[in-house]
Amino acid sequence: MGVRWPSGLKTTDIDSSAFAKRIDLGIPQTPRTMASIPRVIEALEMGFVPSMRLSLKHRESKATSYHIPGADWRIDLVTATMGANLDNPIEIPRLGAYAQPLPFMDYLLERTMDAVIVGNTAVLVRVPEPARFAVHKLLVASDRGPQAALKADKDRLQSALLMSQLEREWPGNLTLAAEDAISRGSSWAKRIRQEAERLPIPCAELNATMAYLRPKGKTV
Repeated sequence: MGVRWPSGLKTTDIDSSAFAKRIDLGIPQTPRTMASIPRVIEALEMGFVPSMRLSLKHRESKATSYHIPGADWRIDLVTATMGANLDNPIEIPRLGAYAQPLPFMDYLLERTMDAVIVGNTAVLVRVPEPARFAVHKLLVASDRGPQAALKADKDRLQSALLMSQLEREWPGNLTLAAEDAISRGSSWAKRIRQEAERLPIPCAELNATMAYLRPKGKTV
């Protein structure tokens, strides 16, 4: 979005996300396109090793994360939940890997867009729509327990700064993203409303959307 965020908001993990039945990569895809994320990570020759996780269902280890021993960098493979499965890694056959299902990830992955990572070279990638990412941060913050209070505060700050930018650059996008999330049930609406009240920077567009969608005399 052409914005330089404060250094304290940077993260040291890279999330690679995909639906188990639909993959959005930054390259043209065909039904026969196959890949192997473990081989790609190994080819980087940066020292990443798999972080093994025990699958309760299959009774064997499934790597959904890769880290560099002694360093902070980590690559996490994540996907949307399937039914009640919140613990067992889900196989992504077309990527030759397993991914960890996370709550609210289906909402984040349903609408993506092209973007470019600019460094020594430019790399085309698929990323979530910024407005959905901002709302998703609120949902994630609402799901963190007391032991992760600092991470929840960081989620809210990231969301607040992004929402402020969206209000200026892309007015209306946040309203659409919030409406979609709220339409998914009273639990989602409650989470977003509670987290909106805790934002370090109030968001007028989000507050207006929440007020508009609140039925009079009813609890959403």
